[in-house]
Amino acid sequence: MAVTLEQSGQLLTVAVEDGSSVVPSEPVGGVMNVEGRGLTIVRQLSREWGVTRRADGSKAVWASFLTVP
Repeated sequence: MAVTLEQSGQLLTVAVEDGSSVVPSEPVGGVMNVEGRGLTIVRQLSREWGVTRRADGSKAVWASFLTVP
């Protein structure tokens, strides 16, 4: 697993790469569903997020955040 941080101007991008090919998805169901809550939090706090697939089948999940000047 690798975590990278990149800053461009006031935009900070955080990426987490792992060996899994499974793409995360936001939870479906009620408030009692405990799976996928982290992704819901990322969606709420980030400017945007996404998944980049690697040639070897792994993936990186990334999110961009506006920083305070």
